[in-house]
Amino acid sequence: MIDILYILMDYVSPNDILKVSKISKVMNDYCTKYPTIIAELMLKKYNIDYADRGNLVYMNQNFNDYCWIENGTVTFDLNGIFLLYLHLYNAEIVDCRNKKITSVPHLPNLCVFNCDLNLLTSLPVLPKLTHLCCTENLLETLPELLGLESLSCSTNSPTSSPTSPQLRRLDSRLNEITSELEFLSLDGLPDDNFGSSPVFPNLMELNYSYILVHSETSSPDTDDTQ
Repeated sequence: MIDILYILMDYVSPNDILKVSKISKVMNDYCTKYPTIIAELMLKKYNIDYADRGNLVYMNQNFNDYCWIENGTVTFDLNGIFLLYLHLYNAEIVDCRNKKITSVPHLPNLCVFNCDLNLLTSLPVLPKLTHLCCTENLLETLPELLGLESLSCSTNSPTSSPTSPQLRRLDSRLNEITSELEFLSLDGLPDDNFGSSPVFPNLMELNYSYILVHSETSSPDTDDTQ
């Protein structure tokens, strides 16, 4: 029965578990007998770093309510953490500004995400995301965000621009773009002609003042102060 459960979890979402358990006696029995195993499998499947007290699932929670020392061993309330994730799983809009967030789980339904003023070094792929505000973090890379229309990522440290062909608005002030010659093609273009960029063909608004753009074709010995 346990082996079947492991296989089944590969094919169901958190929403599926709730729906099917209400109409299927077999699934209901699984949920009743093995809730912790189900929770652990779901947390692993959706990349929830529940040992990180800065994970987004704890945004409005006390981490110590879900983690404690028992007989010298760190113990987590996996069922409780899974329920926290379930609330985020269906969210289309999340605002976690200035919450000391350090990691974000996979959120397949998220459309609008404001995570300004946190400690994020990376973000997961968010397939439905259209608007992202992630200013003043520690981001070194941005994932492929194919549906993204608006991005505000100023004051980070990305070394390349994201793959976002639908992007229309970009604010990337105070960043450092390396190995990205495409940004150079935007320099000097009139405001209504940003669409000629090969990176962002639909771009209509750009603010990249104070970006340090390094071209691989430029000499590394060039002294800009002369």
